Amino acid sequence: MFLMGGQFTHHIPPTAHWQNKQLRYACAQLWEDPRDRLERLHHRLGCESLLDRGFNVRGTVRSYTKGAQLQEIFNDYGDRFEFVIVADIAKKGAFDETVKDVDAIAHTASPLAMNAAEPDELIVPAVNGTTGLLASARQFATTVKRVILTSTGTAIASPTAEPRTVDESDWNETAVREVREKGREASQIETYRASKTLAERAAWEWYDVHVNTGTSWVDVRDVAEAHVLALLKPEAGGERIVVTSGPFKWQDLILAARRVEGDEIPIGNTSYDPSKTVHFIRYRTEREERILGLEHRSLDETTRDLLRAP
Repeated sequence: MFLMGGQFTHHIPPTAHWQNKQLRYACAQLWEDPRDRLERLHHRLGCESLLDRGFNVRGTVRSYTKGAQLQEIFNDYGDRFEFVIVADIAKKGAFDETVKDVDAIAHTASPLAMNAAEPDELIVPAVNGTTGLLASARQFATTVKRVILTSTGTAIASPTAEPRTVDESDWNETAVREVREKGREASQIETYRASKTLAERAAWEWYDVHVNTGTSWVDVRDVAEAHVLALLKPEAGGERIVVTSGPFKWQDLILAARRVEGDEIPIGNTSYDPSKTVHFIRYRTEREERILGLEHRSLDETTRDLLRAP
């Protein structure tokens, strides 16, 4: 999964594997405000560029009227463009149906209003819309290969009196602080900037917790031995026994491969810290240890034999 901060290039080159697949692209969420001409053009061109490259596109709109307008604009592409109505992106499960049977998701939408009475009118849908989409993708987008989040430069910094240079490591703390301190008295533009900052941060926090959540692993030879032991051990009769060597994430396998084969194996995620990782499921194996007494191979041994298998 990739999340891109900033309104930078969101181009996804089609490959033979992706060609003629459906790419859900939120190309219409900001069409509600007629003043947002630049954003409307941005999202329209995003859809059009993908359609021109052979993708099927599923766009989201807040109303049938807006969807019909888009359908007319993209009429020349026939059934390769479709739209679905998502009236409230902040509603739990709003994207559950939308993300099904797609290969990639690009989330480009966030409310932009210059007359919001309360900061939460911008912040809540921005944050919940983003994390809600990610949750829907994780649960229902079983074929998805990539998620792209379009943020904005204002999530990095607000204009300042002195020239400065910023990069992807910076966050717009100024806008967030103003909204927290002033509430409804904060300027509308800083409220918008804060909403984009908080939404992107929420996405990265979600990403850190949920990306490649992993599973458990066990060497197939150990599974075979477990079957033999279950046959030979009288006390194994009538028991339900979990056989596993423990939890892992794919980066653990990459690191094991590098320990075995050295630097010729790509390094993978350089920020991965096994001591800080979260495993959402851990199996207790006391019953296996007590009844079967199975001795498991290490991940390094399993990886070595897997890589060197004839």
